[in-house]
Amino acid sequence: MSVDGDSASAFHKRCDNAGPTLVAAFTNDRVVGGWFPTEFLSSDDYKESDSDFLFVAQGNTFARAADTGAIVEKTGGVGPVFDYARGGPQWGATPPGLVIGPPLSPVSGGITGLDAEDTALGTLRTAKSTLGKNGSQYAYTSNNEDSLFGDGVREVQLSDVVVFCAIDLYLLY
Repeated sequence: MSVDGDSASAFHKRCDNAGPTLVAAFTNDRVVGGWFPTEFLSSDDYKESDSDFLFVAQGNTFARAADTGAIVEKTGGVGPVFDYARGGPQWGATPPGLVIGPPLSPVSGGITGLDAEDTALGTLRTAKSTLGKNGSQYAYTSNNEDSLFGDGVREVQLSDVVVFCAIDLYLLY
């Protein structure tokens, strides 16, 4: 985000048609994110998945978070991952387990896609999370928190988002 911009269109310009994606979002005291097992296409649609996951770790850098990371388990098996042209990635339906850069306008009924006018685009500086209740497809965290950001914290401002697309994942080794 700090390199390529924080708009949904900047995200999709870099990630569409680039294969599965690992997304890490940084708050003041946590690294949260998830694995998006299908490629982004700015389709304004969803795919059912049983191989996506969310994670949470304490600390605001990869190095500090490495020892505290935990996968957040899915509940109920297969669930949706969303690919909104005007927003960032979303894991789970309503309420989402995690959405980074929620769209600022309704998805259906408008002109969307990469060539759409840059109005009502989500910013990857905002994220929302709900876990373990109210229909969420994800369990509580290992600390029994109902959000990736801490118990009762539904929305946060992010300091950075780092995205690894399938073509870049070799850099992790």
